[in-house]
Amino acid sequence: MSRKRKRVFSCIILIVTIFVLVVVDLGRTFAYFVINGEIVTSSFNGPQSFNGDYTVNNIPFSNDAPDSIAVVIDGGNFKINNSVIEKNGDSSSALSDGSNSAVVVHNGASLELFRGSVTTNGTYSHGVFSDAGIIKVTGTNIKTNSSYSNGIVVSNGGSITTNYITLETMGDYSSAIRVNSSDSFVTVYGGTFKTNGANSPVLNSLGDVVINNASLNSLKSEGIVINGNHSVTLNSTSLSTNNVAVSDGFITNKSISMYQSGDKTDDSVARFTSSNGTMTTNCGDTFYITNTKAVVKLVNNTIVNNDGNFMRIGSSNFGTVGNNGGDVVLSLSNQSVFGNIIVDNISKLEMNLSDGSVYDGVINQENSALYVSLNLSLDSKLVLRGNTYVNSLEGVDNNYSNIDFNGYDLFVNGEKLVVPSHSGSQVDSNSNEFSQPDTNNNTSSDNNSSNDNNTSNGKVIDNNNNNAGNSSIGTSQNNSSNTSDKNNSTGHENQKSKSNGSSNNEPVEQVNPSNTNDNYNQQGTDYQESYSNEIDMNEEDLINSGDHHLNESLSIYSLDDRTLLIINIIGVVLIITSVLSIIKNRALKDIDNV
Repeated sequence: MSRKRKRVFSCIILIVTIFVLVVVDLGRTFAYFVINGEIVTSSFNGPQSFNGDYTVNNIPFSNDAPDSIAVVIDGGNFKINNSVIEKNGDSSSALSDGSNSAVVVHNGASLELFRGSVTTNGTYSHGVFSDAGIIKVTGTNIKTNSSYSNGIVVSNGGSITTNYITLETMGDYSSAIRVNSSDSFVTVYGGTFKTNGANSPVLNSLGDVVINNASLNSLKSEGIVINGNHSVTLNSTSLSTNNVAVSDGFITNKSISMYQSGDKTDDSVARFTSSNGTMTTNCGDTFYITNTKAVVKLVNNTIVNNDGNFMRIGSSNFGTVGNNGGDVVLSLSNQSVFGNIIVDNISKLEMNLSDGSVYDGVINQENSALYVSLNLSLDSKLVLRGNTYVNSLEGVDNNYSNIDFNGYDLFVNGEKLVVPSHSGSQVDSNSNEFSQPDTNNNTSSDNNSSNDNNTSNGKVIDNNNNNAGNSSIGTSQNNSSNTSDKNNSTGHENQKSKSNGSSNNEPVEQVNPSNTNDNYNQQGTDYQESYSNEIDMNEEDLINSGDHHLNESLSIYSLDDRTLLIINIIGVVLIITSVLSIIKNRALKDIDNV
Protein backbone atom coordinates (compact mmCIF):
# COMPACT_ATOMS: atom_id res chain seq x y z
CA MET A 1 0.00 0.00 0.00
CA SER A 2 1.34 3.44 -0.93
CA ARG A 3 2.10 6.04 1.76
CA LYS A 4 -0.74 8.23 0.46
CA ARG A 5 -3.26 5.44 0.85
CA LYS A 6 -1.90 4.65 4.31
CA ARG A 7 -2.40 8.29 5.34
CA VAL A 8 -5.99 8.33 3.97
CA PHE A 9 -6.78 5.04 5.72
CA SER A 10 -5.34 6.32 9.01
CA CYS A 11 -7.36 9.54 8.72
CA ILE A 12 -10.58 7.53 8.15
CA ILE A 13 -9.86 5.36 11.19
CA LEU A 14 -9.13 8.46 13.28
CA ILE A 15 -12.35 10.24 12.26
CA VAL A 16 -14.56 7.16 12.75
CA THR A 17 -13.01 6.38 16.14
CA ILE A 18 -13.50 9.92 17.41
CA PHE A 19 -17.12 9.91 16.19
CA VAL A 20 -17.88 6.58 17.96
CA LEU A 21 -16.33 7.77 21.21
CA VAL A 22 -18.31 11.00 21.08
CA VAL A 23 -21.59 9.13 20.51
CA VAL A 24 -20.86 6.58 23.25
CA ASP A 25 -19.43 8.93 25.86
CA LEU A 26 -21.34 12.14 25.28
CA GLY A 27 -24.23 11.09 27.53
CA ARG A 28 -21.79 10.07 30.29
CA THR A 29 -19.45 13.01 29.99
CA PHE A 30 -21.58 15.98 29.10
CA ALA A 31 -25.34 15.24 29.63
CA TYR A 32 -27.26 16.08 26.48
CA PHE A 33 -30.77 17.04 25.48
CA VAL A 34 -32.10 15.90 22.09
CA ILE A 35 -34.86 18.06 20.57
CA ASN A 36 -35.80 17.31 16.98
CA GLY A 37 -32.28 16.11 16.28
CA GLU A 38 -30.48 19.06 17.92
CA ILE A 39 -28.04 18.21 20.73
CA VAL A 40 -27.74 20.74 23.54
CA THR A 41 -25.56 20.17 26.62
CA SER A 42 -27.38 21.41 29.70
CA SER A 43 -28.96 20.82 33.06
CA PHE A 44 -32.37 22.10 34.10
CA ASN A 45 -33.18 24.13 37.20
CA GLY A 46 -36.70 25.22 38.04
CA PRO A 47 -39.98 24.03 36.52
CA GLN A 48 -39.77 22.62 33.00
CA SER A 49 -42.70 22.11 30.62
CA PHE A 50 -42.54 20.10 27.39
CA ASN A 51 -44.95 19.42 24.54
CA GLY A 52 -43.62 17.26 21.70
CA ASP A 53 -41.62 14.16 20.81
CA TYR A 54 -38.40 14.63 22.77
CA THR A 55 -35.69 12.44 24.30
CA VAL A 56 -33.60 13.41 27.31
CA ASN A 57 -30.43 11.53 28.31
CA ASN A 58 -28.39 12.00 31.48
CA ILE A 59 -29.71 15.45 32.32
CA PRO A 60 -30.33 16.47 35.94
CA PHE A 61 -33.62 18.22 36.68
CA SER A 62 -34.08 20.13 39.92
CA ASN A 63 -36.78 22.45 41.23
CA ASP A 64 -37.02 24.07 44.66
CA ALA A 65 -40.04 26.31 44.07
CA PRO A 66 -43.12 25.48 46.17
CA ASP A 67 -46.35 24.49 44.41
CA SER A 68 -44.56 23.85 41.14
CA ILE A 69 -43.53 20.78 39.19
CA ALA A 70 -40.01 19.79 38.17
CA VAL A 71 -41.03 18.18 34.84
CA VAL A 72 -44.43 18.66 33.16
CA ILE A 73 -45.37 16.79 29.98
CA ASP A 74 -48.37 18.45 28.33
CA GLY A 75 -48.35 16.63 24.98
CA GLY A 76 -46.45 14.32 22.66
CA ASN A 77 -44.22 11.38 23.47
CA PHE A 78 -41.41 12.15 25.90
CA LYS A 79 -38.49 9.95 26.99
CA ILE A 80 -36.13 10.52 29.92
CA ASN A 81 -33.17 8.13 30.19
CA ASN A 82 -30.63 7.81 33.03
CA SER A 83 -31.53 11.19 34.51
CA VAL A 84 -31.80 12.49 38.07
CA ILE A 85 -35.03 14.37 38.89
CA GLU A 86 -35.32 16.13 42.25
CA LYS A 87 -38.19 18.20 43.62
CA ASN A 88 -37.80 20.18 46.86
CA GLY A 89 -40.24 22.43 48.69
CA ASP A 90 -43.57 22.04 50.48
CA SER A 91 -47.07 22.66 49.23
CA SER A 92 -49.75 24.39 51.26
CA SER A 93 -52.43 21.84 50.33
CA ALA A 94 -53.15 18.61 48.46
CA LEU A 95 -53.63 19.57 44.82
CA SER A 96 -55.52 17.02 42.72
CA ASP A 97 -53.40 17.70 39.64
CA GLY A 98 -50.13 16.94 41.42
CA SER A 99 -48.94 20.53 41.36
CA ASN A 100 -46.00 20.02 43.72
CA SER A 101 -44.77 16.74 42.25
CA ALA A 102 -41.52 15.76 40.56
CA VAL A 103 -43.06 14.53 37.29
CA VAL A 104 -46.59 15.08 35.95
CA VAL A 105 -48.02 13.90 32.61
CA HIS A 106 -51.28 15.48 31.40
CA ASN A 107 -54.04 14.97 28.84
CA GLY A 108 -53.08 11.84 26.90
CA ALA A 109 -49.38 12.67 26.64
CA SER A 110 -46.94 9.81 27.18
CA LEU A 111 -43.70 9.50 29.10
CA GLU A 112 -41.08 6.75 29.32
CA LEU A 113 -38.75 6.92 32.31
CA PHE A 114 -35.74 4.64 32.02
CA ARG A 115 -33.42 4.12 34.97
CA GLY A 116 -32.26 7.24 36.77
CA SER A 117 -34.01 8.46 39.93
CA VAL A 118 -36.95 10.58 41.09
CA THR A 119 -36.79 12.16 44.57
CA THR A 120 -39.09 14.57 46.41
CA ASN A 121 -38.41 16.42 49.66
CA GLY A 122 -41.57 18.24 50.71
CA THR A 123 -45.17 17.77 51.81
CA TYR A 124 -47.80 16.99 49.15
CA SER A 125 -44.95 16.22 46.78
CA HIS A 126 -45.56 13.03 44.80
CA GLY A 127 -42.96 11.23 42.73
CA VAL A 128 -44.60 10.41 39.39
CA PHE A 129 -48.16 11.61 38.70
CA SER A 130 -50.36 10.63 35.74
CA ASP A 131 -53.21 13.07 35.24
CA ALA A 132 -54.88 11.39 32.24
CA GLY A 133 -51.39 10.60 30.95
CA ILE A 134 -49.68 7.37 29.90
CA ILE A 135 -46.47 6.56 31.79
CA LYS A 136 -44.02 3.68 31.60
CA VAL A 137 -41.27 3.48 34.24
CA THR A 138 -38.40 0.98 33.95
CA GLY A 139 -35.54 0.38 36.39
CA THR A 140 -36.01 3.75 38.11
CA ASN A 141 -35.51 4.53 41.81
CA ILE A 142 -38.39 6.60 43.24
CA LYS A 143 -38.37 8.01 46.78
CA THR A 144 -40.53 10.55 48.64
CA ASN A 145 -39.23 11.82 51.97
CA SER A 146 -42.12 13.73 53.51
CA SER A 147 -45.79 13.32 54.46
CA TYR A 148 -48.73 13.30 52.02
CA SER A 149 -46.31 12.32 49.27
CA ASN A 150 -47.17 9.18 47.31
CA GLY A 151 -44.66 7.39 45.12
CA ILE A 152 -46.79 7.06 41.99
CA VAL A 153 -50.31 8.45 41.49
CA VAL A 154 -52.82 7.83 38.69
CA SER A 155 -56.03 9.81 38.15
CA ASN A 156 -58.55 10.92 35.52
CA GLY A 157 -58.23 7.87 33.29
CA GLY A 158 -54.46 7.74 33.28
CA SER A 159 -52.26 4.67 33.41
CA ILE A 160 -48.85 3.74 34.75
CA THR A 161 -46.84 0.61 33.95
CA THR A 162 -43.74 -0.13 36.01
CA ASN A 163 -40.93 -2.58 35.23
CA TYR A 164 -38.55 -3.57 38.04
CA ILE A 165 -38.50 -0.25 39.85
CA THR A 166 -37.54 0.46 43.46
CA LEU A 167 -40.03 2.71 45.27
CA GLU A 168 -40.02 3.89 48.90
CA THR A 169 -42.04 6.48 50.83
CA MET A 170 -40.88 7.78 54.21
CA GLY A 171 -43.73 9.98 55.49
CA ASP A 172 -47.24 9.49 56.89
CA TYR A 173 -50.20 9.44 54.48
CA SER A 174 -47.81 8.44 51.70
CA SER A 175 -48.76 5.34 49.72
CA ALA A 176 -46.33 3.69 47.36
CA ILE A 177 -49.08 3.38 44.71
CA ARG A 178 -52.27 5.43 44.74
CA VAL A 179 -55.08 5.17 42.17
CA ASN A 180 -57.47 8.12 42.47
CA SER A 181 -60.20 7.29 39.96
CA SER A 182 -62.18 4.28 38.74
CA ASP A 183 -61.07 4.72 35.11
CA SER A 184 -57.36 4.60 35.96
CA PHE A 185 -55.03 1.61 35.82
CA VAL A 186 -51.68 0.45 37.21
CA THR A 187 -49.71 -2.60 36.04
CA VAL A 188 -46.57 -3.70 37.87
CA TYR A 189 -43.88 -6.13 36.75
CA GLY A 190 -41.30 -6.96 39.42
CA GLY A 191 -39.64 -4.46 41.71
CA THR A 192 -39.88 -3.53 45.39
CA PHE A 193 -42.41 -1.17 47.00
CA LYS A 194 -42.05 -0.05 50.63
CA THR A 195 -43.80 2.43 52.94
CA ASN A 196 -42.51 3.58 56.34
CA GLY A 197 -45.23 5.91 57.63
CA ALA A 198 -48.64 5.59 59.28
CA ASN A 199 -51.74 5.68 57.06
CA SER A 200 -49.46 4.70 54.18
CA PRO A 201 -50.60 1.46 52.53
CA VAL A 202 -48.41 0.10 49.78
CA LEU A 203 -51.46 0.26 47.49
CA ASN A 204 -54.46 2.55 47.98
CA SER A 205 -56.77 1.97 45.04
CA LEU A 206 -59.97 3.36 43.60
CA GLY A 207 -59.12 1.75 40.24
CA ASP A 208 -57.90 -1.57 38.83
CA VAL A 209 -54.39 -2.83 39.57
CA VAL A 210 -52.40 -5.93 38.50
CA ILE A 211 -49.10 -6.68 40.25
CA ASN A 212 -46.74 -9.42 39.03
CA ASN A 213 -43.63 -10.81 40.76
CA ALA A 214 -43.19 -7.84 43.08
CA SER A 215 -42.33 -7.34 46.76
CA LEU A 216 -44.72 -5.16 48.82
CA ASN A 217 -43.81 -4.11 52.37
CA SER A 218 -45.61 -1.78 54.79
CA LEU A 219 -43.90 -1.10 58.13
CA LYS A 220 -46.72 0.77 59.94
CA SER A 221 -49.83 0.56 57.76
CA GLU A 222 -52.01 -1.95 55.98
CA GLY A 223 -50.70 -3.32 52.73
CA ILE A 224 -53.63 -2.98 50.33
CA VAL A 225 -56.78 -0.84 50.48
CA ILE A 226 -59.52 -1.35 47.87
CA ASN A 227 -62.25 1.29 47.81
CA GLY A 228 -65.39 0.64 45.79
CA ASN A 229 -66.12 -1.34 42.65
CA HIS A 230 -62.52 -2.16 41.75
CA SER A 231 -60.11 -5.07 41.54
CA VAL A 232 -56.58 -5.85 42.67
CA THR A 233 -54.80 -8.93 41.31
CA LEU A 234 -51.50 -10.23 42.70
CA ASN A 235 -49.51 -12.84 40.78
CA SER A 236 -46.46 -14.44 42.42
CA THR A 237 -46.15 -11.40 44.69
CA SER A 238 -45.09 -11.14 48.34
CA LEU A 239 -46.99 -8.87 50.74
CA SER A 240 -45.74 -8.11 54.27
CA THR A 241 -47.53 -5.69 56.64
CA ASN A 242 -47.35 -4.38 60.19
CA ASN A 243 -50.43 -2.18 60.69
CA VAL A 244 -49.49 -0.87 64.16
CA ALA A 245 -51.52 2.35 63.76
CA VAL A 246 -55.22 1.98 62.87
CA SER A 247 -55.88 3.95 59.70
CA ASP A 248 -58.34 6.85 59.61
CA GLY A 249 -61.99 5.76 59.46
CA PHE A 250 -61.31 2.11 60.29
CA ILE A 251 -61.79 0.43 63.65
CA THR A 252 -59.20 -2.34 63.60
CA ASN A 253 -55.73 -3.30 62.39
CA LYS A 254 -55.47 -5.35 59.21
CA SER A 255 -53.35 -6.21 56.20
CA ILE A 256 -55.93 -5.98 53.38
CA SER A 257 -59.05 -3.82 53.67
CA MET A 258 -61.97 -3.79 51.25
CA TYR A 259 -64.70 -1.18 51.70
CA GLN A 260 -66.76 1.66 50.25
CA SER A 261 -66.14 5.12 51.60
CA GLY A 262 -69.75 6.15 50.88
CA ASP A 263 -72.98 4.20 51.36
CA LYS A 264 -72.91 0.54 50.33
CA THR A 265 -74.58 -0.03 46.95
CA ASP A 266 -75.84 -3.17 45.25
CA ASP A 267 -73.80 -2.63 42.06
CA SER A 268 -70.40 -2.19 43.72
CA VAL A 269 -68.17 -5.23 44.34
CA ALA A 270 -64.58 -4.99 45.58
CA ARG A 271 -62.41 -7.80 44.20
CA PHE A 272 -59.11 -9.25 45.38
CA THR A 273 -57.23 -12.17 43.81
CA SER A 274 -53.85 -13.58 44.83
CA SER A 275 -52.15 -16.61 43.31
CA ASN A 276 -48.78 -18.26 43.97
CA GLY A 277 -47.65 -15.55 46.38
CA THR A 278 -46.98 -14.97 50.07
CA MET A 279 -49.00 -12.88 52.52
CA THR A 280 -47.51 -12.10 55.96
CA THR A 281 -49.47 -10.14 58.58
CA ASN A 282 -47.57 -9.03 61.69
CA CYS A 283 -50.31 -6.92 63.29
CA GLY A 284 -54.07 -7.28 62.87
CA ASP A 285 -56.37 -9.38 60.69
CA THR A 286 -55.29 -10.57 57.26
CA PHE A 287 -58.58 -9.35 55.70
CA TYR A 288 -61.03 -6.73 56.96
CA ILE A 289 -64.15 -6.27 54.82
CA THR A 290 -66.75 -3.65 55.66
CA ASN A 291 -69.54 -1.66 54.02
CA THR A 292 -69.19 -3.46 50.69
CA LYS A 293 -69.77 -6.61 48.70
CA ALA A 294 -66.53 -8.41 48.02
CA VAL A 295 -65.05 -11.37 46.16
CA VAL A 296 -61.80 -12.83 47.50
CA LYS A 297 -60.01 -15.56 45.49
CA LEU A 298 -56.89 -17.25 46.87
CA VAL A 299 -54.92 -19.82 44.86
CA ASN A 300 -51.82 -21.63 46.15
CA ASN A 301 -50.48 -18.88 48.42
CA THR A 302 -48.47 -19.14 51.62
CA ILE A 303 -50.41 -17.19 54.25
CA VAL A 304 -48.93 -16.23 57.63
CA ASN A 305 -50.70 -14.32 60.42
CA ASN A 306 -48.65 -13.64 63.54
CA ASP A 307 -51.26 -11.64 65.45
CA GLY A 308 -54.94 -11.63 64.47
CA ASN A 309 -57.74 -13.39 62.61
CA PHE A 310 -57.70 -14.55 59.03
CA MET A 311 -60.81 -12.54 58.11
CA ARG A 312 -63.14 -10.08 59.83
CA ILE A 313 -66.43 -9.11 58.13
CA GLY A 314 -68.48 -6.43 59.80
CA SER A 315 -69.55 -2.84 60.36
CA SER A 316 -67.28 0.19 60.65
CA ASN A 317 -67.36 3.98 60.63
CA PHE A 318 -68.21 3.98 56.91
CA GLY A 319 -71.67 3.93 55.37
CA THR A 320 -75.10 3.91 57.03
CA VAL A 321 -75.34 2.27 60.43
CA GLY A 322 -77.20 -1.03 60.12
CA ASN A 323 -76.39 -1.41 56.42
CA ASN A 324 -72.61 -1.19 56.50
CA GLY A 325 -71.59 -4.79 57.00
CA GLY A 326 -69.83 -6.96 54.44
CA ASP A 327 -71.25 -9.48 51.94
CA VAL A 328 -68.34 -11.73 50.98
CA VAL A 329 -67.67 -14.63 48.61
CA LEU A 330 -64.41 -16.32 49.65
CA SER A 331 -62.98 -18.98 47.33
CA LEU A 332 -59.95 -21.12 48.14
CA SER A 333 -58.34 -23.24 45.42
CA ASN A 334 -55.32 -25.44 46.19
CA GLN A 335 -55.03 -23.19 49.22
CA SER A 336 -54.46 -23.73 52.95
CA VAL A 337 -55.64 -21.14 55.47
CA PHE A 338 -55.27 -21.02 59.23
CA GLY A 339 -57.13 -18.51 61.40
CA ASN A 340 -60.59 -17.55 62.57
CA ILE A 341 -63.30 -15.89 60.51
CA ILE A 342 -65.52 -13.39 62.32
CA VAL A 343 -68.87 -12.36 60.80
CA ASP A 344 -71.14 -9.86 62.57
CA ASN A 345 -74.94 -9.68 62.63
CA ILE A 346 -75.34 -7.55 59.48
CA SER A 347 -72.80 -9.45 57.36
CA LYS A 348 -72.78 -12.55 55.14
CA LEU A 349 -70.20 -15.07 53.99
CA GLU A 350 -70.21 -17.65 51.22
CA MET A 351 -67.08 -19.81 51.56
CA ASN A 352 -65.95 -22.30 48.89
CA LEU A 353 -63.06 -24.76 49.19
CA SER A 354 -61.83 -26.70 46.14
CA ASP A 355 -58.81 -28.45 44.63
CA GLY A 356 -57.45 -29.91 47.86
CA SER A 357 -57.84 -26.77 49.96
CA VAL A 358 -57.71 -26.81 53.77
CA TYR A 359 -59.35 -24.37 56.17
CA ASP A 360 -58.20 -24.69 59.80
CA GLY A 361 -59.95 -22.46 62.32
CA VAL A 362 -63.32 -21.27 63.58
CA ILE A 363 -66.10 -19.72 61.49
CA ASN A 364 -68.77 -17.55 63.12
CA GLN A 365 -68.02 -18.87 66.61
CA GLU A 366 -70.39 -16.39 68.27
CA ASN A 367 -73.25 -17.50 65.99
CA SER A 368 -73.79 -13.83 65.17
CA ALA A 369 -73.65 -13.78 61.36
CA LEU A 370 -76.64 -12.84 59.25
CA TYR A 371 -75.83 -15.78 56.96
CA VAL A 372 -72.92 -18.20 56.37
CA SER A 373 -72.71 -20.92 53.73
CA LEU A 374 -69.87 -23.42 53.43
CA ASN A 375 -69.19 -25.51 50.33
CA LEU A 376 -66.41 -28.14 50.38
CA SER A 377 -65.14 -30.25 47.52
CA LEU A 378 -64.65 -33.86 48.54
CA ASP A 379 -60.88 -33.46 48.19
CA SER A 380 -60.81 -30.44 50.52
CA LYS A 381 -60.79 -30.42 54.31
CA LEU A 382 -62.29 -28.45 57.20
CA VAL A 383 -60.41 -28.56 60.52
CA LEU A 384 -62.33 -27.11 63.49
CA ARG A 385 -60.61 -25.19 66.30
CA GLY A 386 -63.83 -24.23 68.05
CA ASN A 387 -67.59 -24.53 67.68
CA THR A 388 -68.64 -23.30 64.24
CA TYR A 389 -72.05 -22.10 63.03
CA VAL A 390 -73.19 -22.06 59.40
CA ASN A 391 -76.58 -21.83 57.70
CA SER A 392 -75.71 -24.12 54.80
CA LEU A 393 -73.18 -26.95 54.35
CA GLU A 394 -72.46 -28.73 51.06
CA GLY A 395 -69.83 -31.13 49.71
CA VAL A 396 -69.62 -33.66 52.57
CA ASP A 397 -70.41 -37.37 52.61
CA ASN A 398 -72.48 -39.23 55.22
CA ASN A 399 -69.41 -39.84 57.37
CA TYR A 400 -68.11 -36.24 57.16
CA SER A 401 -64.74 -37.69 56.16
CA ASN A 402 -63.40 -34.30 55.03
CA ILE A 403 -64.10 -32.65 58.40
CA ASP A 404 -61.82 -32.89 61.46
CA PHE A 405 -64.05 -32.01 64.43
CA ASN A 406 -61.35 -32.23 67.13
CA GLY A 407 -64.00 -32.48 69.83
CA TYR A 408 -65.85 -29.35 68.69
CA ASP A 409 -69.33 -29.02 67.24
CA LEU A 410 -70.47 -27.89 63.80
CA PHE A 411 -73.97 -26.42 63.73
CA VAL A 412 -75.86 -26.24 60.43
CA ASN A 413 -78.91 -23.98 60.44
CA GLY A 414 -79.09 -24.26 64.22
CA GLU A 415 -78.77 -28.07 64.42
CA LYS A 416 -75.64 -29.83 65.62
CA LEU A 417 -74.26 -32.42 63.25
CA VAL A 418 -74.39 -35.95 64.61
CA VAL A 419 -71.00 -37.41 63.81
CA PRO A 420 -70.56 -41.17 63.37
CA SER A 421 -68.08 -42.44 65.93
CA HIS A 422 -65.66 -43.66 63.24
CA SER A 423 -65.69 -40.54 61.05
CA GLY A 424 -63.09 -37.84 60.60
CA SER A 425 -59.43 -37.87 61.60
CA GLN A 426 -59.26 -36.36 65.07
CA VAL A 427 -56.70 -34.12 66.68
CA ASP A 428 -56.30 -34.14 70.44
CA SER A 429 -58.01 -30.94 71.61
CA ASN A 430 -55.70 -30.79 74.64
CA SER A 431 -52.62 -30.76 72.49
CA ASN A 432 -50.87 -27.47 71.68
CA GLU A 433 -49.70 -28.64 68.28
CA PHE A 434 -50.90 -30.43 65.22
CA SER A 435 -50.14 -34.11 64.93
CA GLN A 436 -47.46 -33.76 62.28
CA PRO A 437 -47.55 -36.19 59.35
CA ASP A 438 -44.62 -38.53 58.91
CA THR A 439 -42.64 -36.99 56.06
CA ASN A 440 -41.29 -40.42 55.18
CA ASN A 441 -44.68 -42.07 54.99
CA ASN A 442 -47.45 -40.87 52.69
CA THR A 443 -50.07 -42.88 54.59
CA SER A 444 -50.09 -40.68 57.70
CA SER A 445 -53.39 -40.79 59.57
CA ASP A 446 -53.64 -36.98 59.46
CA ASN A 447 -54.16 -37.08 55.71
CA ASN A 448 -57.33 -38.25 54.00
CA SER A 449 -55.71 -40.24 51.21
CA SER A 450 -52.63 -39.69 49.13
CA ASN A 451 -50.48 -40.81 46.27
CA ASP A 452 -46.94 -39.97 45.28
CA ASN A 453 -47.94 -37.89 42.27
CA ASN A 454 -50.71 -35.64 43.63
CA THR A 455 -49.47 -33.47 46.48
CA SER A 456 -51.00 -30.12 47.37
CA ASN A 457 -48.58 -27.21 47.39
CA GLY A 458 -50.71 -25.11 49.74
CA LYS A 459 -48.87 -24.02 52.88
CA VAL A 460 -49.92 -22.36 56.09
CA ILE A 461 -47.80 -21.12 58.95
CA ASP A 462 -49.15 -19.74 62.20
CA ASN A 463 -47.30 -18.15 65.08
CA ASN A 464 -50.40 -16.92 66.93
CA ASN A 465 -51.20 -18.54 70.26
CA ASN A 466 -54.41 -16.59 70.93
CA ASN A 467 -56.97 -18.67 69.11
CA ALA A 468 -60.60 -19.39 69.94
CA GLY A 469 -61.38 -22.78 71.43
CA ASN A 470 -58.43 -22.53 73.88
CA SER A 471 -56.25 -24.32 71.38
CA SER A 472 -52.77 -22.95 70.67
CA ILE A 473 -51.48 -24.06 67.34
CA GLY A 474 -47.87 -24.24 66.29
CA THR A 475 -46.58 -24.44 62.74
CA SER A 476 -48.18 -26.71 60.19
CA GLN A 477 -47.83 -27.56 56.55
CA ASN A 478 -50.54 -29.19 54.51
CA ASN A 479 -49.16 -32.32 52.89
CA SER A 480 -52.54 -33.84 52.15
CA SER A 481 -52.97 -35.40 48.75
CA ASN A 482 -55.79 -36.82 46.74
CA THR A 483 -56.50 -38.79 43.63
CA SER A 484 -58.49 -36.11 41.87
CA ASP A 485 -57.14 -35.16 38.46
CA LYS A 486 -57.70 -31.52 39.34
CA ASN A 487 -54.94 -31.64 41.92
CA ASN A 488 -52.33 -32.28 39.26
CA SER A 489 -52.70 -28.69 38.04
CA THR A 490 -50.88 -25.77 39.54
CA GLY A 491 -52.59 -22.91 41.34
CA HIS A 492 -52.23 -20.83 38.20
CA GLU A 493 -53.89 -23.50 36.07
CA ASN A 494 -56.68 -23.92 38.60
CA GLN A 495 -57.39 -20.22 38.40
CA LYS A 496 -57.43 -20.23 34.60
CA SER A 497 -59.73 -23.22 34.42
CA LYS A 498 -62.46 -21.27 36.20
CA SER A 499 -62.76 -18.58 33.57
CA ASN A 500 -64.15 -18.80 30.05
CA GLY A 501 -62.87 -15.60 28.51
CA SER A 502 -66.09 -13.62 28.80
CA SER A 503 -66.05 -9.93 28.12
CA ASN A 504 -65.12 -7.51 30.86
CA ASN A 505 -68.41 -5.78 30.17
CA GLU A 506 -70.45 -8.78 31.22
CA PRO A 507 -73.04 -7.76 33.83
CA VAL A 508 -72.35 -9.03 37.33
CA GLU A 509 -75.18 -10.24 39.52
CA GLN A 510 -74.95 -8.91 43.06
CA VAL A 511 -75.98 -9.97 46.51
CA ASN A 512 -79.03 -8.10 47.77
CA PRO A 513 -79.06 -7.86 51.58
CA SER A 514 -82.86 -8.05 51.50
CA ASN A 515 -82.89 -11.41 49.71
CA THR A 516 -83.78 -14.65 51.46
CA ASN A 517 -80.98 -16.96 52.51
CA ASP A 518 -81.60 -19.29 49.57
CA ASN A 519 -81.33 -16.44 47.08
CA TYR A 520 -78.15 -15.26 48.76
CA ASN A 521 -76.45 -18.58 48.08
CA GLN A 522 -77.35 -18.49 44.38
CA GLN A 523 -76.59 -14.83 43.76
CA GLY A 524 -73.29 -14.98 45.62
CA THR A 525 -72.18 -17.78 43.33
CA ASP A 526 -73.35 -15.84 40.26
CA TYR A 527 -71.31 -12.75 40.91
CA GLN A 528 -68.30 -14.81 41.93
CA GLU A 529 -68.38 -16.68 38.61
CA SER A 530 -68.93 -13.49 36.63
CA TYR A 531 -65.89 -11.95 38.25
CA SER A 532 -63.85 -15.05 37.43
CA ASN A 533 -64.80 -14.53 33.78
CA GLU A 534 -63.68 -10.91 33.92
CA ILE A 535 -60.14 -11.65 35.05
CA ASP A 536 -59.28 -14.28 32.44
CA MET A 537 -55.59 -13.60 31.81
CA ASN A 538 -52.31 -15.35 31.26
CA GLU A 539 -50.06 -14.15 34.08
CA GLU A 540 -46.97 -15.77 32.57
CA ASP A 541 -47.50 -13.90 29.29
CA LEU A 542 -47.85 -10.63 31.20
CA ILE A 543 -44.68 -11.22 33.18
CA ASN A 544 -42.70 -12.41 30.15
CA SER A 545 -43.88 -9.34 28.27
CA GLY A 546 -42.48 -7.17 31.04
CA ASP A 547 -39.16 -9.05 30.98
CA HIS A 548 -38.92 -8.71 27.19
CA HIS A 549 -39.57 -5.00 27.35
CA LEU A 550 -36.95 -4.51 30.05
CA ASN A 551 -34.28 -6.53 28.28
CA GLU A 552 -35.01 -4.76 25.00
CA SER A 553 -34.76 -1.38 26.71
CA LEU A 554 -31.50 -2.29 28.38
CA SER A 555 -29.92 -3.33 25.08
CA ILE A 556 -31.04 -0.12 23.37
CA TYR A 557 -30.29 2.51 25.95
CA SER A 558 -27.58 1.30 28.29
CA LEU A 559 -23.97 0.14 28.19
CA ASP A 560 -22.43 -1.02 31.44
CA ASP A 561 -19.26 0.58 32.82
CA ARG A 562 -16.99 -2.32 31.85
CA THR A 563 -18.16 -2.23 28.21
CA LEU A 564 -17.67 1.55 28.11
CA LEU A 565 -14.14 1.17 29.52
CA ILE A 566 -13.21 -1.42 26.88
CA ILE A 567 -14.64 0.76 24.07
CA ASN A 568 -12.69 3.78 25.36
CA ILE A 569 -9.41 1.84 25.63
CA ILE A 570 -9.77 0.49 22.10
CA GLY A 571 -10.70 3.97 20.87
CA VAL A 572 -7.69 5.61 22.51
CA VAL A 573 -5.37 2.94 21.06
CA LEU A 574 -6.84 3.45 17.58
CA ILE A 575 -6.54 7.25 17.85
CA ILE A 576 -2.91 7.06 18.97
CA THR A 577 -2.07 4.48 16.29
CA SER A 578 -3.78 6.54 13.58
CA VAL A 579 -2.06 9.76 14.60
CA LEU A 580 1.35 8.08 14.73
CA SER A 581 0.72 6.49 11.34
CA ILE A 582 -0.23 9.85 9.82
CA ILE A 583 2.87 11.53 11.32
CA LYS A 584 5.16 8.70 10.20
CA ASN A 585 3.87 8.63 6.64
CA ARG A 586 4.00 12.43 6.45
CA ALA A 587 7.62 12.37 7.61
CA LEU A 588 8.54 9.66 5.11
CA LYS A 589 6.88 11.70 2.35
CA ASP A 590 9.02 14.72 3.28
CA ILE A 591 12.17 12.56 3.18
CA ASP A 592 11.24 11.25 -0.28
CA ASN A 593 10.70 14.79 -1.53
CA VAL A 594 14.21 15.74 -0.33
